[in-house]
Amino acid sequence: MVRRTREDAQKTKEHILNVAKTLFCENGYEKTNLSYIAEKAGVTRGAIYWHFENKDELFMELWKYLVRKEDNFFEEFINLKIDHVSVLNQFESWLSSFKNNFNNEENVVFFKILDSLTKTNNASERVKQLILEESNSFIEKIKMFIQIAKNNGELPIDLDVELAGNYVFSVIHGYFHSYIYGLTKDVGKCWDKIVKLVMSNLNSDYFSN
Repeated sequence: MVRRTREDAQKTKEHILNVAKTLFCENGYEKTNLSYIAEKAGVTRGAIYWHFENKDELFMELWKYLVRKEDNFFEEFINLKIDHVSVLNQFESWLSSFKNNFNNEENVVFFKILDSLTKTNNASERVKQLILEESNSFIEKIKMFIQIAKNNGELPIDLDVELAGNYVFSVIHGYFHSYIYGLTKDVGKCWDKIVKLVMSNLNSDYFSN
């Protein structure tokens, strides 16, 4: 019975997060409040406050929830026996998977809101700090992939991991922004080519010490 209750609570929390994401995308961060989220989610305000202290906390949980979905592939990779897989192939698959985010219009709107919050005073410093921490975490994941591939003999021994990692992040970050603001259209075709270019450059002497 306890397990069932915990499962129900988790499902309720995920339902609230999914509804909140839709409302944030429809109305923006400022115009979305917890009472409205509770109403649209079909739960009481008490249920909202059971899971989230305030709107900032709910938004941060939503951001973590979305990032965690993408992290599943990364976590699976870390648990693999490195000598039995091609690290670069895994890295390329991980990068390629991000185009799934571009194909979801709601995700695009949400990330546009996320981007705007870093540039305005509409969110608390706590939310801005979380966004910064998640960005730094993403860069570290990229560097970890590159370092393991280098140690595994799949990348040049003199490759500068710091420089290469920042390059990969900059490409992803730049393309993502060009897409969410309508500067790039054919996401699938363009993204696959960009990933291939990134992988090719990692094996060049551009990033040699």
